[in-house]
Amino acid sequence: MVTNFPNVSREQLEALVVEREVRRGKPREALDSPRLKNRGAVNMLRHEFTNYDEMSDLEGAHRLVLQAIAAQYPWLAQECQYQLTQRSERRRLAVAMVETYEAEQDEAMQRRHALAAASKDAIAQFHVGDEVVVVLKDREYSGVVSWVGRSRVEVVYRLRSGAERTRKFYASEVRTTAPTP
Repeated sequence: MVTNFPNVSREQLEALVVEREVRRGKPREALDSPRLKNRGAVNMLRHEFTNYDEMSDLEGAHRLVLQAIAAQYPWLAQECQYQLTQRSERRRLAVAMVETYEAEQDEAMQRRHALAAASKDAIAQFHVGDEVVVVLKDREYSGVVSWVGRSRVEVVYRLRSGAERTRKFYASEVRTTAPTP
């Protein structure tokens, strides 16, 4: 990592930060907060006075650069630690979200495979024209089988409004109506 930090006082560094942020379109009044000035200083030093953006290992580079900034500008050490903690927390949350998503996808795939396997056994009982019952959103609908596949059937049914709907269901989700004697 290459650093080329300016040898300036806190006040001079804060003036550089304010000038930079105003050039970038922020109103000067928005930069009155010491927290925002410190954040801007750390970001400016990282991006404009190091080769951070050219490094391939940004995680390792981020830590090294923040350590170098904290060593040269002790009053920014707290902000550097804050940024390290925040980045670490964001990474931890991102990893947890990916793991949760992948687990949910695996679970959904296992449910679909189980449903398909059960449906392959059940499909033999269905024929086009059979009267059946399907459940959608906890409501039962009577319908007629209009297509039979390897594990799914297509059912034409009517809503309470009278509107006709057609949808495919796994065979194990459909039950035949009892034949009337």
